Amino acid sequence: MKRLAALLLLAVGLPAQADPVAQKVLACMRDNIPAAVRVQDFELRVTDRQGATTTLSGKLFARRETQAQNGSQAHAMMRVNQPEHLKGAAYLVRQTDDYLRDGMYVYLPSVKRVRRVTGTFADGSLLGTTFSYYDFKQIANAFGDLDARSEGAGTIDGRAVQVLSFSPLAGAETVYSGARAWIDEKTCLPLKVEFLEHGKVRKRLSAQPAALRPYGQHWYVSESELVDLKDNSRTTLRILKASESPVSDRLFNPNTFYLGH
Repeated sequence: MKRLAALLLLAVGLPAQADPVAQKVLACMRDNIPAAVRVQDFELRVTDRQGATTTLSGKLFARRETQAQNGSQAHAMMRVNQPEHLKGAAYLVRQTDDYLRDGMYVYLPSVKRVRRVTGTFADGSLLGTTFSYYDFKQIANAFGDLDARSEGAGTIDGRAVQVLSFSPLAGAETVYSGARAWIDEKTCLPLKVEFLEHGKVRKRLSAQPAALRPYGQHWYVSESELVDLKDNSRTTLRILKASESPVSDRLFNPNTFYLGH
């Protein structure tokens, strides 16, 4: 059965170094993307270390392109509708056949231009949330520039999971030294992801099994939370509605994605 992608819609060409078990798990995650473009209404609730909260809302778009030579590639775009001062802000991730050339682009209404996200800028906060630009890329591309290894089976809250560990491939720009993910066997969605910095957990993404929701022949995570253990901030991501819809190619074009439909 096809399954819905986790959070921002997972689809990825697998690194050659991934072991066979990890390849099967990641292939199942990749198959979560439906043939049509999926549109999700989202809400991001950010809590800083002082306990102050802010909320962002908007839409997430994702598309899987199947190419004869390069397999499936994922493109995902986030567009903010609220709050007013961020209205129109947008972030695009485009996967390519070479993970070193995966494109990340951000548009901010205050500067009225598109910026390519590279180098240390990728580790910065995504629109004031606990997610960095790089975190979003990893979720959108299912760890496409990390080498995957299986750690075997396990359980989380009574559900069977497959545990994967990841290490950066040569040339990947990231502050992380690795990551671990606990992937639900039934839905192929992550119930927990730990991002490691210098071998220690820096950020932890988690979801409750009750948040796994069916959608047609697919599944999605209706609520998850990312915690930064270093600065004690957290962001809760809620998916309010999911649908499939024809969407213009311009939403995934670096020159036009921020313009909307």
